[in-house]
Amino acid sequence: MKFLQILVLILGLFIFANAQNATLTGNVYDKHGSLIQYAAVKAKSKDGKEYTTKSNEDGIYEIELVNGTYSIEFSANLFETYTIQNYRVSSAYKLKLNLDVILEVEATGKCNKESGNSKESLKSLTKNKKSKNKKPEIVICL
Repeated sequence: MKFLQILVLILGLFIFANAQNATLTGNVYDKHGSLIQYAAVKAKSKDGKEYTTKSNEDGIYEIELVNGTYSIEFSANLFETYTIQNYRVSSAYKLKLNLDVILEVEATGKCNKESGNSKESLKSLTKNKKSKNKKPEIVICL
């Protein structure tokens, strides 16, 4: 009988300890609704503890957090970083929280060629089309 009481006590403590955690999950999208693979997700608690994960090949992330208030940052290559301040996590919310985010394309104003701006690129492309000896140069500016 004592063994059963101890077992119930240990099981109760285990359940209580796990109830202090909640899982935050969701999708990371671009503005067109496409899922973003391998986006970084970083949750930083008020006391400075950091939890990190990445979205998978389907754009889904999942991160286990303890009760508290967080600053949550989402980032991916060629996208602007998106931060949510004061996000409250509580196990009272049935242990699973859903948070989908949309990242905007990063506007850098930089080009991948020597030309300074897109107007110059367009002029260069037009000039090169007229010449039969030169291949047209394509310059992409973000």
